[in-house]
Amino acid sequence: DDAIADFTTAICLDPNHAAAYSNRGKAWEGKGDLHHAIIDFTDLTKGMVEKKAKVLRSKAEARGWLFRSELA
Repeated sequence: DDAIADFTTAICLDPNHAAAYSNRGKAWEGKGDLHHAIIDFTDLTKGMVEKKAKVLRSKAEARGWLFRSELA
């Protein structure tokens, strides 16, 4: 219970703290609370997908700028 509370505090301080979601999910799983574990693992993967999408969008924009500058 202390670990779950600590990871919850970490998530409150930084909602993008992937390790905190993962570790709290593992702690829930260890307690047999699969419902809460799945929620944390889902939030973790959702955050990872959103971060990857931002990176890909930035790469695409940079390539677009490079392409346009080569045409000029």
